[in-house]
Amino acid sequence: MRSGMKWWTEKKIEWYRRASEESLCHRQLASVLERHLIKELNILELGCGLGYEAEILADDGYMIKAADTDEMVLQEAYRRSGKNIYINLDAYGPLPYPDQILMISFGHLDLPDSVRHFLSYTKRIVTAVPHHNSQGFQTRENKISRILKAIDEAGAEYEEEIIVLDFSQPLLSLSDAEEYISACYPEEHKERLLKLVEENDGKYPYILRNRKEFSILTITSEE
Repeated sequence: MRSGMKWWTEKKIEWYRRASEESLCHRQLASVLERHLIKELNILELGCGLGYEAEILADDGYMIKAADTDEMVLQEAYRRSGKNIYINLDAYGPLPYPDQILMISFGHLDLPDSVRHFLSYTKRIVTAVPHHNSQGFQTRENKISRILKAIDEAGAEYEEEIIVLDFSQPLLSLSDAEEYISACYPEEHKERLLKLVEENDGKYPYILRNRKEFSILTITSEE
């Protein structure tokens, strides 16, 4: 049903930390998610990664636990936030029947029976699905149509809100830019993306500007 490959490396964590420090993206995304989450109900975030949104939601008074299977990112999330909300939990193993499930850029929701699997543990899912067209062209496959088909096949209903947020990548040098693009994007886009790297007047001398488009789906089922 899913790949066991780990996305995160120490270098990717460092790039992501830089981008997060220089952007309001996590605060803005959390504010949008708060329009879809019910504050009085507990939340289990699956595939939380570095857990920035979970940290913000906890600060805003939401009852949240954030889960991943990558111990390295869970330790980094705890080190940064100091919050005891991060747990090691397999999204496809037994879940603790949360009131609502949250997923942000979750990689496997389009796979067969994924939506049905998660709706067997909760009747409410809020997910932020990236469109992967943030550089002005399609950088990875857009899975939204397959997710919507999976929702229909599960007999569930959904509401959709589309948002665009700035999440540009600060870079230390042109070689840092090349390493970042090689690590995070398909090879066929490397040359095109390198041409988009700009000189920057801020803390970091170079930047790859990035506008992230998401579909925020609120999926509900009465079954």
